[in-house]
Amino acid sequence: MTALQRHLIVLSIALLCGLAAAWLAARHIDHLAEAVEADLSEPYTKRPVLVAKTALAAGETLSAEDVAVRSMPKAYVHAHALGRQGWSRIAGRILQHPLERGDPILPAMLREDDRTRLSELVRTGDRALTIPVPGEQAIAGLLRPGDRVDLLMTYRRDGQQTTTTLLSDVVILAAGPHLQGSLAGTEQNQWRYSELTVAVSHAEAVRITQALAVGEISVVLRSDKDDRPMPHMAIGEDQLLDNRSAREGKHRPVEVIRGGAL
Repeated sequence: MTALQRHLIVLSIALLCGLAAAWLAARHIDHLAEAVEADLSEPYTKRPVLVAKTALAAGETLSAEDVAVRSMPKAYVHAHALGRQGWSRIAGRILQHPLERGDPILPAMLREDDRTRLSELVRTGDRALTIPVPGEQAIAGLLRPGDRVDLLMTYRRDGQQTTTTLLSDVVILAAGPHLQGSLAGTEQNQWRYSELTVAVSHAEAVRITQALAVGEISVVLRSDKDDRPMPHMAIGEDQLLDNRSAREGKHRPVEVIRGGAL
């Protein structure tokens, strides 16, 4: 092989490497551009929102002729603005704040008082179910409509009491006679109740009904910011003792030295 041929081979390899590097760099830049474009455009993605078709005064009853559906950028829409599916929740409700033409409709703008019917608070597809809750389980009467709770079930299995996870992240619609958003009975000494009304699916309503037939239900309050599902677990009496023994077994033994001389 002559020197010229060797130089041509080296030059060809270098050229191919350069082309490959240029292609990879172009692909990387394209990916970066697509990512930046997606980040910039995401806030401007539109979603359908229920708005006032005309100016509405406080005290008016909402009808289908009063509202319209408009597509608005997510970045400029309140997080609680209602979409098309939200109409069934607010149909026939009374405004407590005036609305201008084109204003998004928020649940907080609607009156919820003693005239509010429970069915108005139940979303399409959900069911309202009342469960008995002893006063000591109702967290000293501090549970309020709108709170989110987990449900635990205690029953007898194999001759011993067992507590297990029943449902996670259940919304309270009413505490006793007090509906969500109700202004009546807000004095602390009036918040006494022995039952809670919760919003659940049809299948969950069946599970709760069966749970009440075979045991007791306890409620556990969760943070408004906590959306994590409650882990499923079951604890019996023997497992409580096992856990205690396991904890005791984890303590390091203390070496005791008696006698001896320096």
